[in-house]
Amino acid sequence: MRDLEFSITVYACNQMITLYKKLDKKRVANILLLMEKENVKPSLLTYRLLIDIKGASNDIVGVEQLFETMKAEGVLPDINVLATMARHYISGGLKDKALTVLKEIEEGELKEAWGKLGKVENAEAIFEMMLQKWKKMSSRHYSVLLEVYVNHKLVTKGKDLVKQMGDSGCWIDPFTWDALVRLYLASGDVEKADSILHKAAQQNQARPLFNTCMVIMEQYAKRGDIHNTEKCFLRMKQFGYTSRLKPFDILIQAYINAKSPAYGFLERMKAEKLFPNKAFAAQLEKVDNAVRDNASGAVARMIMVHPESIPLNQLIIVFGSVSLGCFSLVLPVFLKVLPLKEDHEESMTVYGCISTLVLSSNPQILSLVPELVNLFAQVVGSPEETSEVKALVGRAFSHLISLYGQQIQPLLSNLPPMHSNALAAFAQRS
Repeated sequence: MRDLEFSITVYACNQMITLYKKLDKKRVANILLLMEKENVKPSLLTYRLLIDIKGASNDIVGVEQLFETMKAEGVLPDINVLATMARHYISGGLKDKALTVLKEIEEGELKEAWGKLGKVENAEAIFEMMLQKWKKMSSRHYSVLLEVYVNHKLVTKGKDLVKQMGDSGCWIDPFTWDALVRLYLASGDVEKADSILHKAAQQNQARPLFNTCMVIMEQYAKRGDIHNTEKCFLRMKQFGYTSRLKPFDILIQAYINAKSPAYGFLERMKAEKLFPNKAFAAQLEKVDNAVRDNASGAVARMIMVHPESIPLNQLIIVFGSVSLGCFSLVLPVFLKVLPLKEDHEESMTVYGCISTLVLSSNPQILSLVPELVNLFAQVVGSPEETSEVKALVGRAFSHLISLYGQQIQPLLSNLPPMHSNALAAFAQRS
């Protein structure tokens, strides 16, 4: 996989850990180092395998440390993890700890099962029974019922449960805050979820879960809200969540959705000793493309609205992160960054501007016939462009044929057959 330059995934790493767990436990450490180097975060299965390995070595302290690390990283333990821990507690003679875990499995799974069946009242009845049985319950018991409320978007009940939890003197742990945050997100109130996270950070000694921070950050990024996404990113660094690729991945999405340049992004990553993989590099390129497309649309509007005020043979212009120098020729530069790659909402504006210049036989654009033919061929061959845009380009190409006739043929011969045939077809229709 590495020789073929496939990305290293947590699934592949888990398979290797499973293999070495049976054959050579010492080599598991090598896989963990690889995961750290490739910035691959452990999954629930990863933690279960590691807990099982520690337990088999009678390292109960190591088991409990892994369990706490897993929770701190926002990975919620399931019945399989708890059962694995209980088994090793029993093997180690720690019967009281084993019984505590087994009770947690039994009652937690019962509440969760009723919740999944949509029987919220039954889950609440189990919770009330537990309240009567024990004077004080752990935060996990509250979290399971809160998770039921999250799944059914019962915001008011969720808020009341958290208040009840605080009044009982039970510590509101990061898992509970996580559930409450997701409860507000499910109702569409991102700002309230954000304020809940801020409140949790101020009131608790334990930092919020990584995933709690991420879900809020993702919502802001979807909106293209760079300010609040950056604010979440900074807050995560303050919580100690540094040198991770995922927050950068979400942050770049905010810039993409806002169609805004992400200046200095690589330098910011390098400062945290992170380097983009192929997928992330493609995201960075997407940002640059969107910015170039947006700039192309702005230039096209300037030319169309005030053509007399735009010196087409002289203009200072920069497209995205590509430096084109001072007093560059506008039209060669304009055509150089085309076709549009991301922001196809600009298509009618950009290609309409070019077609208008061609149809009016603008002498400066007619000096760029090879570039125009190449551009028109890419536009008509693009599945992203509408038939209206292609028809517009076809009319402009027909005008070039009327002006230059057979001189166009060598230019068509240099194009891929699919593009040249499509261009000829549109020209005939136009």
